[in-house]
Amino acid sequence: DIDYSEYLGPDWKKEYEGASTLVSNHVSWFDACFAIQYYYPTIVARDTLEKTPFIGSVLTAMSTIYLKRAGADA
Repeated sequence: DIDYSEYLGPDWKKEYEGASTLVSNHVSWFDACFAIQYYYPTIVARDTLEKTPFIGSVLTAMSTIYLKRAGADA
């Protein structure tokens, strides 16, 4: 149990309802499907997936954050 009151002030109260960040380096599509169904996260994905048929529509509907991962301006 970590006490952050030293940094956040004496009135700080611990409020924990689950992980705020879930980082996953999945090994298959099943891992991603499970995480989406169980946690319904906001996903960060490479920008090329936005134009992929069906998958791009689903990811956009989930408010995915697209990152440019290739090129000089990545």
